Amino acid sequence: MDYFYDRFEVFVSLDNGQSYSNELRCSTITDNNAYGFATSSTDPVSYDGDNNPAAVIFAPGSPRGLLRINLPDNATQVKIRIAFQCASPETVERWVIDDVKIMGTPNSVSIGTISTSPICVGPSNPATATVGYTLVGMFGASNDLTAWLSDAFGSFVSETLIGTLEDINSNGSINITIPGNTPSGTGYKIRIKSNQPVSTSNETAAFQIVNGVFNVGSPSATNWHEKSAVNWTNPAYCFDEIMIVAKAGSAVSVTP
Repeated sequence: MDYFYDRFEVFVSLDNGQSYSNELRCSTITDNNAYGFATSSTDPVSYDGDNNPAAVIFAPGSPRGLLRINLPDNATQVKIRIAFQCASPETVERWVIDDVKIMGTPNSVSIGTISTSPICVGPSNPATATVGYTLVGMFGASNDLTAWLSDAFGSFVSETLIGTLEDINSNGSINITIPGNTPSGTGYKIRIKSNQPVSTSNETAAFQIVNGVFNVGSPSATNWHEKSAVNWTNPAYCFDEIMIVAKAGSAVSVTP
């Protein structure tokens, strides 16, 4: 079949050359001797493996640009091959490729900050919070994210699963639940893991978990005839109500 215009095709193989899929066809229908691609780095072609190339028309004399094909994430693939073909029927046609680069963006998960700290729990009262995350690179449509809690000293050797998000490949936040039996401590950390591809985030800064409640500070009483004025300082966190205990006949000498 004759073509009366320049045509340039790109084939991609993910099985070390055993099979190729035609992914991109660049051509001009107005003139021969065209050069440069009109595609931009912000509008790449995504590999789909269907051997049905995406068509791109470029103008004669257009500035040289960037031709980009997004390859799928494939953790088991170690050899990728790309073939270029000039499809013009003219025997004197020559195509020059300036540079060929296969570049990958390392996939990574970056964890953000926790929505509240310290986190207060009780024996039968787990606590909820959220933690943000950022995904860098290409993640699968069925990618799952899981959030993990360290021990009170920041070690993840015996980490605890505290949150899950399914089918996530965009930035956001994950809901977490701290179990009610988590011991008090100031060295807890959280990290997030993905499974398509497998990646583990950095760790949050150490934060505090309080199991129980804090007592009031500086309790005192001023007595008058038949009444007393009771004063105290509320805890900064981890309390819901204040209970005042009175004892007939003698002073209350301990904080309830």
